[in-house]
Amino acid sequence: MPESREPRLLITQHQPARAVATVALTGELDVSTSSDLRETVSLLAAQPARPVRLCLDLTGVTHCDNASLYTLLGICQALDLTGITVTITAASPTVLTAVHHHALEKRLPIDAAPHRLRSPAQEHPGTGPGAGSPDSARH
Repeated sequence: MPESREPRLLITQHQPARAVATVALTGELDVSTSSDLRETVSLLAAQPARPVRLCLDLTGVTHCDNASLYTLLGICQALDLTGITVTITAASPTVLTAVHHHALEKRLPIDAAPHRLRSPAQEHPGTGPGAGSPDSARH
C-alpha cells in the first residue's frame, strides 16, 4: 500500500484586495519545488485583474538552496517587467542565512524592516549561521 506523503512545499495564496496578493511558502524551497512557485506566480500574473504588488512570505521555509534563491531573483525581475512589484515581506532564518551566504541582500527585494534583515548570527551573537486565512493552497 503506497504511503501518503506530505507535500515538501505548501504554497498558499491570499488576495484581499485586487491590487495586492500575498503568497506564503511553507516547507522546502529547492530546485525540485521551486517550479511550483514559478507556476503559482505565472498564473497570478496572467490573471486579467492581476495584482500590481506581490508580497512573498517566506517565514515557513525550512530549507532554501541556491537554485531557489536564483529562481526568486528571476521571478522578481520578470514580474517587474510586467509592472508587478515583488516584495519579500518576511523570511525565515534559513532563507536569510542563504541570502547572506550568496550575497543577495541587495538584489532580492527584502522588506527593509531591520528585524527582518538580520542574519541569524546577528540575531543570536555567538551562535553563527544555521543556529488571514488563505484563499487557495497548492501542494
